[in-house]
Amino acid sequence: MTNSESRIDFIMKESEASIEDRKSIHNKNTGKNKIKLTKSQYEETSILWRLSRFLKMEEDNGIDFQYRSSSTQLTNGLSHKPILSLLNSKAVFESYQPKENDSLLIWIEYKYAEINKKPRPYIGNYISFIYHHEWTLNNGFDSIYGDYETLCEGEIKIS
Repeated sequence: MTNSESRIDFIMKESEASIEDRKSIHNKNTGKNKIKLTKSQYEETSILWRLSRFLKMEEDNGIDFQYRSSSTQLTNGLSHKPILSLLNSKAVFESYQPKENDSLLIWIEYKYAEINKKPRPYIGNYISFIYHHEWTLNNGFDSIYGDYETLCEGEIKIS
């Protein structure tokens, strides 16, 4: 994938339908509603993003966990460089002014997260950006103890 020639668009996610709008499927008909996918549909992925506002730093609560740091490239070949230049060149998100320590997370997920009620494996890598006077690649532990609220999320389209 040649990122220098590609156009990257951040598309906002529409609000999810309420619980009343969702159809419930009777157990008798569940076999009829099984999803049958071709190999290409089975392997289809989406590039997702989440923009979060920094609220405050949390104190270390003593729980030991393994933190996995941000990559510089996703498994589909998308690098952090074109995204970083886009973020710092213009206002990508409408009516949003970045503040110190705000975070942008980009990752890949399968379009069909569950097949026959079995979850698909986690793809595993992501790119994380943090705002310090300008957007920079998160070097791993900048936001580990930060408390964040999600402002918006969506999908990235590359054309």
